[in-house]
Amino acid sequence: MKDGSEKRTLIVVCASAVLYHIMVQGTRPLVSLFGAQLGATAFEIGVLSASYSVLAILVTVPAGRMADRFGYRLPLLGGAVLACAGLGFPWFFPVMWALYASQVLVGLSQVFIHLSLQNVVGYVSPKSRRDTNFAWLSTSMSLGGLIGPPLGGWFADAYGYPLSFAGSMGLGLIPLALALLVPAGVAGAAGNAPASRQSSWAILKRPPLNKVIFASGISLTTRDLFVMFFPLIGAEHGLSATMIGLILTMQSMAVLAIRFFLPLMTRYADRGTLLFAAIFISGTAFLLVPFWTSVTGFMILAVLAGFEIGFGQPLTMTITYNLAPENQKGIVQALRFAVNRTVLIVAPLTVGVFGVFGTAALFIGSGLYLMAGALATKVKEPAEWKDEAPSV
Repeated sequence: MKDGSEKRTLIVVCASAVLYHIMVQGTRPLVSLFGAQLGATAFEIGVLSASYSVLAILVTVPAGRMADRFGYRLPLLGGAVLACAGLGFPWFFPVMWALYASQVLVGLSQVFIHLSLQNVVGYVSPKSRRDTNFAWLSTSMSLGGLIGPPLGGWFADAYGYPLSFAGSMGLGLIPLALALLVPAGVAGAAGNAPASRQSSWAILKRPPLNKVIFASGISLTTRDLFVMFFPLIGAEHGLSATMIGLILTMQSMAVLAIRFFLPLMTRYADRGTLLFAAIFISGTAFLLVPFWTSVTGFMILAVLAGFEIGFGQPLTMTITYNLAPENQKGIVQALRFAVNRTVLIVAPLTVGVFGVFGTAALFIGSGLYLMAGALATKVKEPAEWKDEAPSV
């Protein structure tokens, strides 16, 4: 593809990524607050968080096949439609079942949009610029996550929860239009798909790959648990939705910043140690949240919790890629995505049980879960992991 076309497509893709993550991350903290206003218990809010991922697991492989068969534009359009529909439900129907439907649809949209955006970037990028272009895509996603929470919190304080979802739905019309500008892509070969799937499951049973993949799921749940539960304890301390959104923004800033330092960190410590430390420190931060009452303290703990995502996701991405056989790298990454989604369902439901003992117990349960996960998935870096750490 010519440079001009590549640059135009990259601009469209990155703009879509920023806008999509603003609309989704701007409403994620509002789900628990709106649910609490509607009378939801802590356990029901945990179920709300889990509903975001429950069907996403089932459509991951079909979504990939859809992209192979029909190209990248159609799944991207479908994902944008699902996101707009999901965000419209709480506006049209401000009741609990609409929040559940909203989270299911938005979770499904993420599968189609993320797979499509990544495929488009890979399709338009020559090998010499693929790493750089993927870094721009990742940065765009992080930027959207940075802007979304404070913007959504401000909108909720000013206009209420239903209109906040309506505003996000309206914003989603822009990525829907931008999807028409991306290249359709080409059909992929899938002749050996059944064999690849069977082989990938066999690989998943082999340590240390299985530990690393589960560590990826554990690290990914940190943000979801914090985003879903922190607004509850923040509201108990009298924080406004805007202030809660700003604290969550501090976490997104930490995620973005730590990835720039990751290549330097891997020169002085092996990846296994960094991964363990990131998960364990985040668990400690969760444990401390109920015992801190100041806004500054909450910001510090949000940043510490964000370190796990900043370290964990790039590290596990690199490790799983390096450990996967040459002809199974895509399949292993798909399994990593499926495990991530499974953990995103199980963790909120499990931790949500602690909610019967109060909001503080949610954070104590989350902290214990993360620290136990760090110990269970601890691995030492073998020689085959050695490679350049991904930068974002």
